[in-house]
Amino acid sequence: MARLATIIISTLCFVVSLPIGAEALTKVQWNRTYGSLKARPLLRHDRITSCISGFEDTISEDVRKEIEAMNTVPASEVIAYVCARFINAIADGRLTYERYKEWTADPSGAWIEHLR
Repeated sequence: MARLATIIISTLCFVVSLPIGAEALTKVQWNRTYGSLKARPLLRHDRITSCISGFEDTISEDVRKEIEAMNTVPASEVIAYVCARFINAIADGRLTYERYKEWTADPSGAWIEHLR
């Protein structure tokens, strides 16, 4: 579960263009990101693409194998799915700043259920 939490937080960091290990976004930064993603569909697409690229460049082969062992599809499809879910949840307002702060403070495997 610890590795899964690391994967989740890493993905969230890529999505909001926050370097891994950096301070969490402020509410003002979050609102700016939300407003930009909501108003600019091309930015949303670009963020999904950069999330996928950044995530795939960062994970090790062991983590990739672990992702594939937990799923019935290649890791690249899981990564694309997770990135799209995060970006779309931010842009649609389903992922709030408060939930983001909860997850950065105490990540859990249940996060994806809140993004549907």
